[in-house]
Amino acid sequence: MEILNAKNYEEMSITGANILLETIRNKPNASICIATGGSPERMYEIFVNTINEEKLDISNVTFVKLDEWYDAEEYDPFTCNAFIKEKLLDKLYMKPKQVIAFQTKGEDYQEDLDRVQKYLDENPLDVMILGLGMNGHLGFNEPADELSLDAHMVQLDAITQTHEMTMGKVLTRGVTVGMKGIFDAKRVLMLVTGGRKDEAYKYFMSRKVSTRTPASFLWLHPNCTTIIDREKFPK
Repeated sequence: MEILNAKNYEEMSITGANILLETIRNKPNASICIATGGSPERMYEIFVNTINEEKLDISNVTFVKLDEWYDAEEYDPFTCNAFIKEKLLDKLYMKPKQVIAFQTKGEDYQEDLDRVQKYLDENPLDVMILGLGMNGHLGFNEPADELSLDAHMVQLDAITQTHEMTMGKVLTRGVTVGMKGIFDAKRVLMLVTGGRKDEAYKYFMSRKVSTRTPASFLWLHPNCTTIIDREKFPK
């Protein structure tokens, strides 16, 4: 585990964006798994601005969406699809090679999960972007007695259901890349910032590993960089 201390959210975002840009410069056909929410939002803005200013070629880059709220319309304003479209895809000067995303509704979700898992099995990610969840989750890999390896449907934890992204809409299910997809990634980039995360952060920093705090498993990943917003989480 590489721990990087950023003095504030802006410095954390710049550092994270530079890691993503370095990845694309070194590997033009990189595959990057993208998270949503406030933690990576500014990082994406810096990332997009640099790509557009430098006219970096992203025509062979693949973006994979980490997770999705289920039982929603594809572009409801609170969905991960809508977030990534607004914050990333619509602002890039050129389109990436492809975007791998989960569907947001329907009873045939297992076929969809198998499709995403097949891509991950055949194309290990170059970078997996994660944020520390309020309850210590990774994507929608929620605290539980057991964790799932493959992409899966999950009943959302009560804390996750209160996430500001849902805009007050009650959503009880989600779909997500599983722990295997995370650990198969060549590099993990986790951003630690935001509110209501004190207990999750405290447990994560204890270096203990528990399925009740899925983020704690990142201590076992061979190439994980965690950037901590020290304005939010002082030493």
